[in-house]
Amino acid sequence: MKKFIYILLIFFSIVIDCNSQNETAPLKKVTLCTQWLPQAQFAGFYVAQEKGFYSKYGIDIRIIDGSAFIQVHELLESGEATFGTMRLVNAVQHKAYGLDIINISQLMSVSPLMIIAKKSKIKKIEDLNGKTIGVWEDSHSFFKGFLKTYKLKANIVTMSASVNLFLLNGVDAMAAMEFNEFDQILSSGFKQDEFTIFRIRDLGYDFPEDGIYCMKEIFQNDPELCRNFILATYEGWKFAFDNNEEAIEIVLKHIKRVGTQANRTHQRWMLKKMKEYYYNGSDLRKSGNFSFSLNEKKYMDVCYFLYSQKIIAQMPPISSFYVNLFKKQ
Repeated sequence: MKKFIYILLIFFSIVIDCNSQNETAPLKKVTLCTQWLPQAQFAGFYVAQEKGFYSKYGIDIRIIDGSAFIQVHELLESGEATFGTMRLVNAVQHKAYGLDIINISQLMSVSPLMIIAKKSKIKKIEDLNGKTIGVWEDSHSFFKGFLKTYKLKANIVTMSASVNLFLLNGVDAMAAMEFNEFDQILSSGFKQDEFTIFRIRDLGYDFPEDGIYCMKEIFQNDPELCRNFILATYEGWKFAFDNNEEAIEIVLKHIKRVGTQANRTHQRWMLKKMKEYYYNGSDLRKSGNFSFSLNEKKYMDVCYFLYSQKIIAQMPPISSFYVNLFKKQ
């Protein structure tokens, strides 16, 4: 009898010890690199960190701010970043060039990309011929290919994050994101009808933008970590969209952290636009949810464009590029 009681005591002590270990299990440390400096474009990540959504899913996150000098794909390849955000066009190029990344969540479902020109100089797409267009450094190949489809030749120059080069007539037109540079231009004292706006999605190139990426090895080694990261991120974005002002306050703290200029009104505009891009589609709007899945047709449209313009030599099959972490088996 004593022996039996002794065995029971040992058993319960093991169970209690296991439960205690589970309750105090250390959080998994991950690093996220965004493709640019803090702004409402990444509000969901900041909110999920601030509100404890990542720790709720067992994750201790550190966020690295991207910039012109910090490239997401390089940090993913070196292992300095566990996860990173990238534009789909750029990610497909890196994949085709041999970087073994996978998309584990497509955030934006539509393209906010546009070309803006002063109406006094340019009124139709053909007027871009022979003009100078300012674009970001990682967008040269896309815009050269885009202009080629219209049989146009323009001088492509690299511009910084500022819109001043365009406003001071340093370039005839510029690439812009509807959620960012477009609002900066309008906030500089100009009226929208002073500009000719070419929305890329209206010209047949509705290429989704931001997605979340990791190296294939990361996913293979710990798919649960990837799934939990997306769940926490989803909650962060949902909270941000439902609590705009609190989300903006969190974003502004990160902007001040890096010492860049903080503009509450501009960040509010940006968050509003993010919601439009994330909730694109009537079914999603009705359900109150948004989908983090990559549309296969839009993916193939990106691949075909890059391949047809000889920007990439092969089109990565979607099965090697994207994994749906929440697909019902």
